[in-house]
Amino acid sequence: MTQQGDAKKLASSPIWAMAGGNNRSNPAGIRKMVDRLKAAGNENVKHTEFDGADHREECIAVFNAVELMDWMLEFERVRP
Repeated sequence: MTQQGDAKKLASSPIWAMAGGNNRSNPAGIRKMVDRLKAAGNENVKHTEFDGADHREECIAVFNAVELMDWMLEFERVRP
């Protein structure tokens, strides 16, 4: 997501961005993406950074986060 217009397309989608602090995939870029989504009006964007975690440890932490399932169940799919 490189442009603000892209963020506006996702303004109504719930998004929880998670990253490991030591992940080479650039946690700073993920923080910028979250900021753009919030600026575009997304009220359901959340960010968690796992301090000291690399990519493998980050994945383990994400899929062991019980609160992730609870958060996902807060939302309902809108059908056209």
